[in-house]
Amino acid sequence: MNMFSTHCMCPAGKYSASGATSCTECPAGYYSSDAASACTICGSGYFSDQGSSSCSVCPAGTESSSGASACTTCDAGSYSSGGSSSVPSCMSCPAGKYQGSSGMSVCLNCDAGSYCTAGATAMTACSVGRFSSSSSSSCAGCPTGSYSSTTGSYFCTQCGSGSYASATASTACMSCPSGQYQSSQGQTSCVSCFAGRYTSSAGSVACSDCAAGKYVVFFTHYLHEHFLGALELFFVCVHVEIEIL
Repeated sequence: MNMFSTHCMCPAGKYSASGATSCTECPAGYYSSDAASACTICGSGYFSDQGSSSCSVCPAGTESSSGASACTTCDAGSYSSGGSSSVPSCMSCPAGKYQGSSGMSVCLNCDAGSYCTAGATAMTACSVGRFSSSSSSSCAGCPTGSYSSTTGSYFCTQCGSGSYASATASTACMSCPSGQYQSSQGQTSCVSCFAGRYTSSAGSVACSDCAAGKYVVFFTHYLHEHFLGALELFFVCVHVEIEIL
């Protein structure tokens, strides 16, 4: 009696080693083409089910390591543009951007008046005295001569006439004290009145001339009876007293 042997070829998605009597399905995370003696592992950014003839690309907003049977969703604060793209794995949002949802393909620009550090899941408003433009990684202090009195500012306001701000990141402008003035906006200091001129109140934009027969004197006044170190200066004009001998 003659004995015959039949050679069968394993289909795609299966394999057989030398001497095998049957074909075996490739496990999940692997694939094979026709007549394969082994399965090939799927690379990172790809996945496959059991018995697959090819690997599938992970969609945008997901990632996978090599040999994956499924893709993993990117966390909030990160993104990916898909397995076959230049960003196949989940990456943290860069500074100046954020992403509050999971499984996203892009990060969003931070609004003006806020900032975002790398991997941010939300925008953070600038504190008082600070400001920012859009897509900022930090807030800057208001320059001297300006201020910001609210959170989330995207610009600083110049100090008005009669006031000044000598420090950066100011939250308010200071009024010029008595005896000084400031006629311009956005200034860092006030100007003292010349001899024979005065201002009797804070926040003046100009000095006044003493009337004929008067001259400038100043005196101090304690702001609080229990805090004797706090003094306020007053500049006034008084009559000239002439004594005839």
